[in-house]
Amino acid sequence: MNIIDFINGCMRFIYSMVIICGVLTVLTFIGTWDITLRHTLFLLAVALLTVIGNRIFINDRRYMALLVRLGLAGCSLFIITWLTGTALEYWQVNTYIGFWCGLSNIMIFIMALVPDGQAGCWLKWVLLMLMLMPVMMVWTHYAATGLWVDDIIMANFLQLDFAEGIRMLFNGTGFFAGLLLLTIWIGGSYVLSGGGRLIFERLTAGTLIGCILFLMLNSALIYRSRENIVMEHVYQAQEILVNMYKK
Repeated sequence: MNIIDFINGCMRFIYSMVIICGVLTVLTFIGTWDITLRHTLFLLAVALLTVIGNRIFINDRRYMALLVRLGLAGCSLFIITWLTGTALEYWQVNTYIGFWCGLSNIMIFIMALVPDGQAGCWLKWVLLMLMLMPVMMVWTHYAATGLWVDDIIMANFLQLDFAEGIRMLFNGTGFFAGLLLLTIWIGGSYVLSGGGRLIFERLTAGTLIGCILFLMLNSALIYRSRENIVMEHVYQAQEILVNMYKK
């Protein structure tokens, strides 16, 4: 690779980052009518990891398609905040986008390691459903109550009291909530089937370093964005459980 190709590659890398970060910043600003440089760094991290992920896999279009579909599934929760009139601040939106992007990237990476075949397909499907479970819980709760997340219901799920949690969710509107849950479940299957198997670039020292860096950066992004609009309710539900057991 000569110096010209290297410079062109760096320019394409930076250009892609600027485009992705710019689009996410504009969308976040439109949704909150606020902007702060500090929390825009989460979107910059999302753009960086997206571009890196796009370079790791040979069939990069499938990676982007799967990342976008997972992103739309996770960020569909913003529709609930809009329908319920739940006000969100700029940092809340950006931290959740960062958290979901990191989680999606790690899930995509794991799915790329799963071999083809019926067993592999079922394993991918189970992994995807586990990832989408919080999203499905929030949507099902909204369908049953018309409200944003309820910490008590989430506490019931966390302590594996599924029967009580389902009863509270489906009280009076079980059919609609169940139908919505089934729709999201089928939608998750569509997300998975549309991705296909991702193939890594030819195994070299550079590719290996890139994969390790990719996983480390996504893990760091998840940790830094762990205080978000969904996980904060998980923490509160955990506190409810702790207080219950203390009594």
